[in-house]
Amino acid sequence: MPRLSLDTFDERGLKLISLKNPSVTRQLGIVSKRGVPLSPLAEELRKIIVRTFA
Repeated sequence: MPRLSLDTFDERGLKLISLKNPSVTRQLGIVSKRGVPLSPLAEELRKIIVRTFA
């Protein structure tokens, strides 16, 4: 949470802990119709995404 949001935060029953350098991960996927090839432009975008996140 941004620090500014804590100024109006009701802290009753909650404990706030500062995190230093937290890492955030998520799974990404590319969805396409089964049996239908991607357009050339979409395939190029897929390659860029795979190359960037590999």
